[in-house]
Amino acid sequence: MWSAIRGNPLVSITVLVAVVAGALSLSGNTPVGHALITVFGLVVAGIELVGMIKQLRAGTWGVDILALIAILATLAVGEVWATLMIVVMLSGGQALDRFAEGRATRELSALLERAPHIAHVVDSETGDIRDVPVADVALGETLLIRNAEVVPVDGTLASERGTFDESSITGESLPV
Repeated sequence: MWSAIRGNPLVSITVLVAVVAGALSLSGNTPVGHALITVFGLVVAGIELVGMIKQLRAGTWGVDILALIAILATLAVGEVWATLMIVVMLSGGQALDRFAEGRATRELSALLERAPHIAHVVDSETGDIRDVPVADVALGETLLIRNAEVVPVDGTLASERGTFDESSITGESLPV
């Protein structure tokens, strides 16, 4: 739980602001709760504006401009709770993006780690087998793929039958 809070401070602060503002409103201090949300909304809008300017200078832009406009518009008309909901959606979306990116990076790294680095090349004249880096496999060479090995390069099956684990490619758990 603490790592989630540390990894997503804007989400955590937004929830804290909502709880404090709600408690203030319930205790009769509604103007103070609204002021807290307003200041928080302006701070978030300022942070997003700075980030947006950096993105524009880099030649890119995102849909966060809509969130910025929505935050400012809801503050302008006095809908502070709507402002807070927009900040929740914005910060939650950013947290989900970071989570998805981290997971995709881990999955791709695991897939790359599983990729073979050597191939067993069969000498066509002697039948001897030598290990060579995958990058050095030449077109037309015959390879030996041993049990439980990942096929190092694309090719044509030379024997009548073969069973291969394609799960890293297809996601299917059964051998083909």
